[in-house]
Amino acid sequence: MQENMKETVQITGKGKTKQHAINAALGQVQKQVMAKYPNTMILRIEPRDVSILTATEKRYKETFMFFLFPRIRQEFEVKLEIALDLAVMHIEKVNFTVEDNTKNKLMKKLAKG
Repeated sequence: MQENMKETVQITGKGKTKQHAINAALGQVQKQVMAKYPNTMILRIEPRDVSILTATEKRYKETFMFFLFPRIRQEFEVKLEIALDLAVMHIEKVNFTVEDNTKNKLMKKLAKG
């Protein structure tokens, strides 16, 4: 029922600090895995290795009314490649038993009415 798999995903995150950028990227791991395996239930996602592909800091000057109160703003962007160990359960392999109670409910409604 449970299957162990290995997967690699590439994710990108942006933020006003380095920590926010990395957290934004790591928050996308589950979304990408679930999109890649739509007919499975993800039981466990365990990172094996994290590689930083790119890490950039963008700086720009911001002013009020074109020349007042100048300040330097920065934004961080990181692109990661993460090797994962996955434990998944295939939903289509689960055998459900069917209980048809529609006739009983209909008969109860007719008896009351």
